[in-house]
Amino acid sequence: MNFFFYKVTADFKFFVVFTVTMLCLTFMYKTQDAKAVTSTTLSGSCGMIFTANTDGWQEVAKTFGATMTNNAIGTINFDNGTFGFKISNVSPYGHATHVDETFEKRVGTFSKVSFDSDTGVYEYTAIDPTDPTEVSHVSVLPVNSGNTFLISVYSSTPSSTTGPTSSGVCQKV
Repeated sequence: MNFFFYKVTADFKFFVVFTVTMLCLTFMYKTQDAKAVTSTTLSGSCGMIFTANTDGWQEVAKTFGATMTNNAIGTINFDNGTFGFKISNVSPYGHATHVDETFEKRVGTFSKVSFDSDTGVYEYTAIDPTDPTEVSHVSVLPVNSGNTFLISVYSSTPSSTTGPTSSGVCQKV
């Protein structure tokens, strides 16, 4: 009986020593820490493409023969506070017999308004100097270790929202 107790005790001691050794070896290698966004500014430049989400705006555009943006491609420079885009517009949107697609260049200033530490979303305004009354409100969420930005945009004038929201991706360059 004594022999059996000794064997169980020895096996248990071996198990404990083995387990502790394995845990030590496991944690000997540094794992990457998971962190919340701690920076309240974005830096560098990114190349962006976005598409307008026109759902709900088609009838308004058709009724007034409005010009609507389809998509855009360009860059945002967070360091200089500037943006530059080539925009594709359709005019008059929804016309039955004739529609023109035009391309125009937009450049302007890009200013940070706020940072929400709960969501990690940065809020910016973008203003084209050719029409300073129209302001684009830009929400930016950094992902992929800050190398990619998810972006949502809507534009407004002092009296109303002027068009559908747009969404896209901006990749650091």
